[in-house]
Amino acid sequence: YGPMLSLLHDLALNKRTEFRRTLYDALLLYSRNCIARDVAEKLVFVLVAIESMLLKDANEPIGKNIGERMAFLIGDTIEARKAIVESVGQAYRLRSAFIHHGNSVDDLETVRQFLVHAWATFGALLERINRTTSKLSLIAELEDRKLA
Repeated sequence: YGPMLSLLHDLALNKRTEFRRTLYDALLLYSRNCIARDVAEKLVFVLVAIESMLLKDANEPIGKNIGERMAFLIGDTIEARKAIVESVGQAYRLRSAFIHHGNSVDDLETVRQFLVHAWATFGALLERINRTTSKLSLIAELEDRKLA
């Protein structure tokens, strides 16, 4: 955890770019899942934090874009990327069932797997704090990777 803590410390001290400010705010949102008692609330905080980093605007499809961008950010193989996209899709279905229908979240394994991907995503985002200046440049880079 040493390098991750160093990057978090650096981020907290220096928010000179739009990317750093946005990531700092997203990590504050993400951290709220740590004190949430309900699994559904944890899921909502983490998804909102990721959306704030990986969505261009409110007009694009959320689940599809988040899943693909996470996959290209942290997935090393096609199999890993497919698993990440599927994990995000499952997490969104659980979130939607909670938000729109009041269903409790009982599928703890799905949530656990998604949270592993979410943490890896934030780790990858932290590793970019010195070479990415804006959220839109990050998204453009990830979109280019999809087409490469």
